[in-house]
Amino acid sequence: MPLLTLTGLSKAYGAQAVFSGVNLTLARGEFVALAGESGVGKSTLLNCIAGLDAPDAGEVLIFVRREKLHTLQFVAGAGGLREVAEDDVAGGFAA
Repeated sequence: MPLLTLTGLSKAYGAQAVFSGVNLTLARGEFVALAGESGVGKSTLLNCIAGLDAPDAGEVLIFVRREKLHTLQFVAGAGGLREVAEDDVAGGFAA
């Protein structure tokens, strides 16, 4: 199970798109670096992943821990960051 999954993540301020259609899957132990010039959306992307800023579209799934019968994940979307069970995500839960 991936530790972090971004699917179709997009964010804009007014008519200015910061990023659009970001997809990423990270497994436990993998590392990634964000690089770019000032103002290209690195901090905004991290804020969306952390739930400090809501993306305009897409979802962030963060695997937290596996319990006996289900997996707890967090979903960040336009409605904010909330915890969901694995069966809610597998059933097509959309933020």
